Amino acid sequence: MSARGTTLLELLVVLLILSISAGLSVLAIGSLRVTPEMEKQREWETERRRAVHQGRQIQIVIDSGGVVRLVRFLPDGRVLAQ
Repeated sequence: MSARGTTLLELLVVLLILSISAGLSVLAIGSLRVTPEMEKQREWETERRRAVHQGRQIQIVIDSGGVVRLVRFLPDGRVLAQ
């Protein structure tokens, strides 16, 4: 009978795979930050949902780089921008 154990090389390979997985996970989680563009989009989606839910038109003014635009969220879910 021969007792078979785990070799040092096998342990090192497993540790290498685990460290690569952990590194990729940290990079993926780090990229989940909320950007200002995402914040604006979330606000617009909220206003659209509110217009549909309340059944009335909602208007907001958006200032993007010195250009001011009027955006209307209609009760049927459409969005109109000027």
